[in-house]
Amino acid sequence: MGEEVGEPAPVWDRDFTVEPLGQPALIDLSFSAAAKQWTKYEFHCFRVELKGETSRWEGLWQRHPETFRWFTWEELAAGVSADGKAVLTPFPLGSLLSTVA
Repeated sequence: MGEEVGEPAPVWDRDFTVEPLGQPALIDLSFSAAAKQWTKYEFHCFRVELKGETSRWEGLWQRHPETFRWFTWEELAAGVSADGKAVLTPFPLGSLLSTVA
C-alpha cells in the first residue's frame, strides 16, 4: 500500500492495524467467467484500523484514485460505485453483507 505507487509503505501499528474478526471463512463455489471453470472462493473478514494523520491516507487516495479505493456497503451490494465504475469482486457479496453489515 504505497511502494507499488512509489510512496513510502505504511508501517504496522504506527499507520494501521489488522485483526481477524474471528468468524469462519465464507466459502462459495461459483463459475468464474475469467477462468472459465468452477472455482472455490474463500472470504476472510478483518477489521482494519487506519492510524496517524488522516491527511496521509486521504493524500494517498487522492494522488492514486485508480489504485486505492473505498466502497460503501451499498456500492458493494450493487456491484457498482457511486461514480459508475464497476466494483471488481468475484465473491457473491450477498452472503458477506448479511453477516458483517
